[in-house]
Amino acid sequence: MKLMKYVALFVAVAGLFSACTSDLEKIQTLPDDQLVAPVLKELAVSEVAITPDNLSEKIVVEWEDAFFGENIIFNYVLSFTFGDKSLDVITGYTKNSVELSYNQIKTALVTLGVKDGESADIKLRVSAQVGSTGKVLYTDYATLKASYTEPKDETPEGGENTEE
Repeated sequence: MKLMKYVALFVAVAGLFSACTSDLEKIQTLPDDQLVAPVLKELAVSEVAITPDNLSEKIVVEWEDAFFGENIIFNYVLSFTFGDKSLDVITGYTKNSVELSYNQIKTALVTLGVKDGESADIKLRVSAQVGSTGKVLYTDYATLKASYTEPKDETPEGGENTEE
């Protein structure tokens, strides 16, 4: 009798595993030649001058969705490139647009080595990927001319404010 319970339990567990396996087989990405890369839409602004007074202002970066196949869940990454350095600014994102504050852009500029007061052509693009090992699809680059200025120290040369 105990043997029958173990056999029944084994059959039930095996049935559950086979059901899971068949569901996984239904969700497959398309062959590489049928994948559709995301397409970056034109930026509403082509230049930003970041100051201490406008750090909360925002720009919107939008793109058309990538396509890996029906019901495939994937993530987007927004990257900035300056010279030979690249930085992922937004990662693990599932929507097809993102608002970036000027403060986020400034942080990226500093990380990429752009100096205070320097105007830089930042290349940005979006990539899409299923999981962490799937094929990566990229948009073309867009260019954003960006600069930032740090707050100026109001203390006069010589050190301290002196009143007579």
